[in-house]
Amino acid sequence: MSVAPFIYGGASACRYNAPDSCILLLLCSNLAAVRSMDATMKRDPIDVFQLIAMKGPDECWPFIGNAWGGQKRDKRPYFMANGRRTMAYRWVWELVTGEQLTEADMILHSCDNGSWPIGCCNPHHMRKGSHADNTADMTSRQRHGLPGTVVRAIRRLLDQGQTQEEIARLYGLTRETVSAIATQRAYKHLGEDNGAQ
Repeated sequence: MSVAPFIYGGASACRYNAPDSCILLLLCSNLAAVRSMDATMKRDPIDVFQLIAMKGPDECWPFIGNAWGGQKRDKRPYFMANGRRTMAYRWVWELVTGEQLTEADMILHSCDNGSWPIGCCNPHHMRKGSHADNTADMTSRQRHGLPGTVVRAIRRLLDQGQTQEEIARLYGLTRETVSAIATQRAYKHLGEDNGAQ
């Protein structure tokens, strides 16, 4: 028995009670996924612009595709072309500048909208940097977690005698986060003096 007529016959061809019906059913049910993956693998990098809402030069250009990946609270827009899956705005950077990024290179956003729900792909909002540049940028813009004003307020509440559990409930944090703020294992850059202000 030939498998080819069943593969190319579509899902209706899977109704036959052949000994290989389980294999054929699997092949038929995955055919659409395989065709979709094959099309994705053959996409050209410039196709990324089809998934970007390009607006004015000073506005964010949101990624409108449905491929988001990364950490739960820090999802990034992904695009696959030529068998390579990477963040959409990295493709944009490479296409606009003609410069191939290395794994160590990071794209920093002046708009702070590189992640979900916007995933800004406007090249005017991007600059190339290192991991150290990105960390310094996050710290200076207070994008690394809690704003400095919240950290200072938590330290004031601790100084006033509130428990870590009470503060954690008040701010929707874990007690461990409040403990890390209290002992300066986290947000040390704000210093003790800043906490008393």
